[in-house]
Amino acid sequence: MRRFVSVWLSLMLVCRMFFAVSACAEEQKDVAEVIREGFYRFDESIDVSSYGLTPQELSNLFSNIIKDDPYLFFVNNNLSYSYNSKGCVLSLKPAYSLTGYEALVALDLCRSIVRKMAELALDYKTDAARALFVHDYICENYGYDVGLQSDDLYSFFLTGRGTCQSYAYAYMAVLRECGIETGFVASDTIEHIWNYVRIDGQWYHVDLTWDDSGDKADRRHFLCSDKMAKERGHKDWYSSQMRSCVSEKYREADFDKLLHKSYPLGDTDHNGKADLCDVALLRRQLVFEDVSNYCKLCADVNGDGSVDEKDLWAFRKKLLGAT
Repeated sequence: MRRFVSVWLSLMLVCRMFFAVSACAEEQKDVAEVIREGFYRFDESIDVSSYGLTPQELSNLFSNIIKDDPYLFFVNNNLSYSYNSKGCVLSLKPAYSLTGYEALVALDLCRSIVRKMAELALDYKTDAARALFVHDYICENYGYDVGLQSDDLYSFFLTGRGTCQSYAYAYMAVLRECGIETGFVASDTIEHIWNYVRIDGQWYHVDLTWDDSGDKADRRHFLCSDKMAKERGHKDWYSSQMRSCVSEKYREADFDKLLHKSYPLGDTDHNGKADLCDVALLRRQLVFEDVSNYCKLCADVNGDGSVDEKDLWAFRKKLLGAT
């Protein structure tokens, strides 16, 4: 009987510990939402007194909230708060770089650009192709801010230039708009920031900043495993939600083919149709060799493995036949 009571008490203790941990996790989730909602209301003070947070817990929570939401660019990183004699935080006192109408205009601009980019990406059939399109689009249309002044989503879209943090925020915002899970990865050792991305149930590293090599996006740091990321220069990374990236499915992938599948043959500018504009683009490339935004796979109209005058004649014949 005593043994039974002892076992029963042990089980009750385990259950209490389990529910206490679960309640604590849920409480942290609730306070994060309270803080986030306070930011979007532009509250001067956010009451968190009922959560018993220490200053360090608040600091970690504040950092994770800011890093996980690209649209909170109007919240300053300076952390100010009040606390009681027991060291528990009573309220968070945010500082804002933008408020009122100015902030709403900035948010509307960012969301509009993100939606337009996502609409283009959603023309592709797979998440991998969508993630690649957004990767290439940002790399080829935005540049690195060597002055290190632009480090948020708004300034990135406004100026067309940004730091690694800006690239990560932009990629995160657009992929989430496409329904693709993505997160924030950082390394103090190399002073760098990039993304986690989930494709077909597997997590991968994606680093737009290191892939922005100019007019044409590099893909060396796209959909990498942990091993590949280390091989290519990343190290000592951390995140609020550490992911294990084990798949090497895309180590030797032909990414041009991944994008090509969604476009008709001849659609060299990837606008969804093969027309006279594509003929002009192909002719310019053959004559001047200076076109960076055309698809070589789509341009190989006669399918002989090379792009030359024969493809131009085949394309013209194809269009005349279609008309």
